[in-house]
Formats: sequence, C-alpha cells, structure tokens
Amino acid sequence: MAFKMNIKNHILESKQEWCTYDFGTREPEYRTHKGVDVINDAGGACNVIAAADGEVVYVQDGVPGYDEKVFTAGNFVRLKHTNGVYTRYLHMVNGSIKVKVGDKVKAGTVLGKEGNTGYSLGTHLHFDVNDGQGYVDPMPYLRGEKLFNKITNGNSTKDNGVKIGATCTVNKGAKFSDGTTPASFVYTTTFTVLNISNDNTEVLIGLNGAATGWIKVVDTSLAGSVPSTTTFKVGDRCRVKSGAKFSNGVTPDEWVFEYEFKILSLSKSGKEAKIGTTDGAATGWIYLSDLYKGKTTSAAAVIRVGDRVKIKKNASWFGCSNKINDWRNEKIWIVEEVVKNRAVLGRDTTGVFNIMSAIDVKYLIKQ
Repeated sequence: MAFKMNIKNHILESKQEWCTYDFGTREPEYRTHKGVDVINDAGGACNVIAAADGEVVYVQDGVPGYDEKVFTAGNFVRLKHTNGVYTRYLHMVNGSIKVKVGDKVKAGTVLGKEGNTGYSLGTHLHFDVNDGQGYVDPMPYLRGEKLFNKITNGNSTKDNGVKIGATCTVNKGAKFSDGTTPASFVYTTTFTVLNISNDNTEVLIGLNGAATGWIKVVDTSLAGSVPSTTTFKVGDRCRVKSGAKFSNGVTPDEWVFEYEFKILSLSKSGKEAKIGTTDGAATGWIYLSDLYKGKTTSAAAVIRVGDRVKIKKNASWFGCSNKINDWRNEKIWIVEEVVKNRAVLGRDTTGVFNIMSAIDVKYLIKQ
C-alpha cells in the first residue's frame, strides 16, 4: 500500500515521507517485507536521518550499485536504542554515510543519502525496526505510539525547552492532536511527557509509562516553557508544517502542505492564525507553532478539479519531452483530475476537443 506518512519521528530530512511499500506481505515472490520503503515526496534524493537518539552499531559502505545476492541491503546503518530496539536504514548512496560505529547520534542526525544500492530497483530508503525478538511494524514507532528509548526524567532530546519526563496538565477544552476530545479526567490529571515530536510542537503524554495520547504543546501547561522561534504578523507569508492539522483538529488537504499562504488575522490569544491564499481567500485557522516562513508556489495558483486553465507556451505533457502544439496553448481547458503536482486536462470550453492528458500544474494558468 502506498500512502503519505503522517509521522512524528521522521527518517528523511525533508520530513516529507511517502511510503511505497509497507510492512508485511508485499508480492507473491517476496512474501515478507521486514520494514517500510520510503521515498522523498518533495522530489529528488534526500538525506536520511536518525528516527531517534541511538548508538551506531554497524555500518556497511562501499556497495557501488545493484546486488541481489550478497550485499542485498546495499549501504546501510544500524542503530541501537535504549529500549532494546534496533533500527536500520538501507540502500543509501555509496560513500554518503556520515557516521561510524560507536558514534552517539541524536534524532535528526544525517546518516547518509537515500540511494539505490543492493537489492533495489529505484532510489528509496528501506527502514526497519527490530525489537530484539524480530522485525516488527515500524509505523507505531514512527508515529510515536511506541518508544525507541527508555524514559529518563530530565532527559531531553529536543532543543525546545520541553524535557521527556517532565510533568504537565492539559488545558481545559483542548483536543488531542488527532482531533479527538479527551475524557473528562484528562483535564484534571497531571501527566508525564513520554515523547516529543520531531517538529517540537507536540508531546506524547501518559501515566506510569502508558501512553494517553499526543497533544500540542500549546494546549498544555508546558506552553510557557517553549521559546518562540518565529514571530508572525498579519500580512506575513507562511507555510504549513508537514503533518500539521487545523486548530479544530481537521486534517488539511495534501495541497495545503505544498503552497505559501498569507496571515489574514491572529487570534486574541496570539496562538492561532487565520491563513488564506495570497489573493485573500480564507483557508482555515491553524496554530502558529505549525507554521514556518519559506517561499514556494503561491497558494493563489492552486489548481483544482473543475478549474479553467490555459497551457503555458513551451510546455510539455507529463513524462514527455515533446513540446505541446501551439494551438492547444490558445484553448481554455477544464481540469478533470488533480493528483499531487499533475493535472489531467479534459475537454476545452467549446466542447469540441477532449485531450485527457496529464501535465505538470506549473505549466497551467488559471483563467
């Protein structure tokens, strides 16, 4: 199954992981897949990073390319974590590995570069988890539901002022990060921080080591201990962090993570912002901690199903180097389907022509 990974503990530096093959049964000739195969959804090969703090216990480098018999894992790194868990990062580029056996690494440390070595048919990262008994599904660990490392009071792996092992309470009326409403006892209980998300905006809270749920730092008594790294004012441009949700708990459409927005207004508490397209159309309310500054394609140019568009001159169809015939540039086309950065154009507005061809949205002009 292929899907966009909504995870807390990232394994690619872009933090835009797309799973191409998940854990378990894959194909008749390859019945047991011991991990997850991941590509960079932002495009291009990406640096591979440690999912959690750990010690490097094995490094294999020097595999030049394809090998289905001996060095099937290609170039890889194996980390040991304090909970008795081991993680592996396979198929990296030859010569790209940055660590050596004995190194102590932090979550987010670059280990090497996503590659295509060993028994691999395309650039990707194979990531797996061994709990000491055998290979297990990595997703609960990547989502933060299971821990790579033991909880140590006062130990912090994040530079945000919040420590694993710290105690906190939940603000009345707050919701968990997935949008669910907590049971009433949650608002009157003191919890322990069991884990911290890689983007520093959420914590996993629990009692006696048992997880209760993920919640945004701003919705807990910890909020005052987190220094603000970015300030926003009305009119500023911003982007939405991968995996973030609107402040009402709703998960944004995928395109929201790909475009630049404008701050239309700020809440009285100063913790939330109403964001919208650069032409002023509101998109939704979101926590400031889930925003960052960084230019990309303007959200005013988002292409959606049903839009009327023109094709830019010198454009080419998706996956084809041949230029599009000039007469098509003069027509106005209806968008029939949008998948990530590709749009399928159907009929023109006169109803005479119907091309049903895919094109990169960067070549389209909204009418």
